Amino acid sequence: MSAKMRWLSVLLLFPLWMQAQSVVELTVDGGFSTFLYQTADAKRLPAFGYGAHIGYAYFFHPNVGIGTGVGFRQTAGGVHYEGEQVWQGVMDTDHEPYDHHLAIRHWHERYTAYYVEFPLALYFRVPLRHVQLRLEIGAKYGLGIHGNAKASGSLTHTGYYEKWHLWLDVDEYGFYQEDDYKPAQTLPVRNMISAFVRAGVAVPLSRVCCLLAGVHAQYGFNTAFETGGESPLGFRDDRPEGAYFHPFMTSYTSLLNTSLVSGKASPLNVGIELGVRFELSPNRYTYRHRRKYPCRCLLY
Repeated sequence: MSAKMRWLSVLLLFPLWMQAQSVVELTVDGGFSTFLYQTADAKRLPAFGYGAHIGYAYFFHPNVGIGTGVGFRQTAGGVHYEGEQVWQGVMDTDHEPYDHHLAIRHWHERYTAYYVEFPLALYFRVPLRHVQLRLEIGAKYGLGIHGNAKASGSLTHTGYYEKWHLWLDVDEYGFYQEDDYKPAQTLPVRNMISAFVRAGVAVPLSRVCCLLAGVHAQYGFNTAFETGGESPLGFRDDRPEGAYFHPFMTSYTSLLNTSLVSGKASPLNVGIELGVRFELSPNRYTYRHRRKYPCRCLLY
């Protein structure tokens, strides 16, 4: 490149360089959260999700910048199930054949996934007189660090003896109601690629500090957990003596491992956001403040 071209490039880029600005943001958000799997004979439940973010952005233009950072996110969701399971022709502890009925009421299973996230985003801002409109659009890579499933509900065991046309609900024979069974287990969490958008306003508190307020939405493209298993739904371990009374059942496993839940467990988060922004190199283009000067006119 010739000397004249270099000088011309410097002259063209100098105004943009003078307007460049670096900012650091600290934000927290919280609100609606769920996983978008499919359910059969069950109902998908939302939950509360939250996140935190520390970011750095470089504004190479008064209105446009690019940023990155690191964040933490908790995504949660659940499944509500009500139904009845029947095991026909099984044996009781006295080796009498009967049909075992299990009524499952208000069964809720909640799933939680935790991520460390690394975003890359385009920043847009529009200065107004007293505030600044802001918009961020980008993608994140989420490193799955932990997941769990917790369940609770009411279980009622009864037995029907066809040859006597008799229903039994006696605790001593394994026919009882259990309301305190709350199984929990750790779930492996897959890494996640997500798209996100943040929109809101920035209110200046000083020349270097702004209050941020707005909304945050994020959608994950792949699945957080494995779903669509073929494991039967069983509650053999709902009491310590459950295996003795109900050896024909399987132990409880997460609903994710049964046919009740299938498809991708794609996380979705929508919520409100609050934070602060520190402007490391403030310039006169950030906000449109009108300076007022006293009139010193001479009257003749």
